[in-house]
Amino acid sequence: MRNTGTVTNTYDNLIAGEVAEPVSVVVAKSQTVARGDLLECVVTEAVDGAAITRTVAAEFGKPSAKAATQNIYVIAADAITTGSGATGVVVAYRAGNFNAASVALGGSSTVADNYETLLAKGIVLKAVQSK
Repeated sequence: MRNTGTVTNTYDNLIAGEVAEPVSVVVAKSQTVARGDLLECVVTEAVDGAAITRTVAAEFGKPSAKAATQNIYVIAADAITTGSGATGVVVAYRAGNFNAASVALGGSSTVADNYETLLAKGIVLKAVQSK
């Protein structure tokens, strides 16, 4: 069940409680990432008989749709713009409590579309009041 309690945001309208220590992630080419953007690392699976092969992308990018259960997600802690010929590195949170209104999700997806999948990965989206 979704946490419907309201907390008071005391930071910068992104963080709404404890967060995991930030990590550095590689951002794909031709990306404009803002602080608070959801970033996705695509994981593909192939089944051949009894064998399952998982391939993890080397880079993160902004998702185009709602979160998929097999993929890896982080929340950008900084902004970055990468050119068409180069990747970049950005600091990101892999888990924690975030203001749902300040997180940019994939495509036209909503908090309700993404809540369960992100919660299972340690990313909690909360309704927040600004001080």
